[in-house]
Amino acid sequence: SGEYGSTTNTQIRVLPLEIVYSTDPVEAVSHILDNVNVEFADDYNRLASRMSSWRHKQERRLLQALAHKEKKIHVDVVIGAPVLVFPEGRHHDDHVLVVNLGELHFEDDNSTREYFDKDFDDRWRLQISSIQAQRSTTRGYYSAVSKGKDEEFQQVIEPFSVQFSVLTKVE
Repeated sequence: SGEYGSTTNTQIRVLPLEIVYSTDPVEAVSHILDNVNVEFADDYNRLASRMSSWRHKQERRLLQALAHKEKKIHVDVVIGAPVLVFPEGRHHDDHVLVVNLGELHFEDDNSTREYFDKDFDDRWRLQISSIQAQRSTTRGYYSAVSKGKDEEFQQVIEPFSVQFSVLTKVE
């Protein structure tokens, strides 16, 4: 036939990372940069310009790909958001606030095509799950992390999730 259809499958998994915020290293780096005459503005502007150019190029390529009716794109992206750890002090018995930003899951959801408006080309599902905040001591936190259990934590914000469906139409 004269149709040039194709299917692109993309599956991405990004594991979460842990970020510990402590003011000591930030203050040390700030002190060093205050005493050194370094100009980052030109490098930042050059990098920002290249990133913007790359983003616009990718955006145009994606819209061109989506404009072809015969082209199918299957996307399944799971990103484990960072866990932010805010210690109140340096001692093992000091409290720590742990903010887990959960997991972001983005995928095409065309399996339910018969249930949504025929005026749209695609349906996308975005889910952010297991967002929570907990409190513990520094010692309790590291003990729980090493054991893989969260029995050392008090819930500050109970885990919750948010889900969206997005319908798209390319003309």
